[in-house]
Amino acid sequence: MFKGSELEINVSTGAGGGVRETVIDAVSGQVIPGFEQSDECFGDQSAHVVHWKGKKDVSKIAGQPVRMKLMMYDADLYSFCFRP
Repeated sequence: MFKGSELEINVSTGAGGGVRETVIDAVSGQVIPGFEQSDECFGDQSAHVVHWKGKKDVSKIAGQPVRMKLMMYDADLYSFCFRP
């Protein structure tokens, strides 16, 4: 479970690399509607706010157990957090 309204990641990708996130309900194992594959993140970003189809607000799913599925290629993920 988490608190917050945005997912922030610290990531670095190579020239052809990228990162996408999907949020999954930890109980059912199903992808949470609206949080399917995120907009792609690339480059060196220490505080990138993740967006899904241009939307970044995750507060409607705060308080429920979730899993994060990260799809990365030529990328290093250093940290992620949910922030207010």
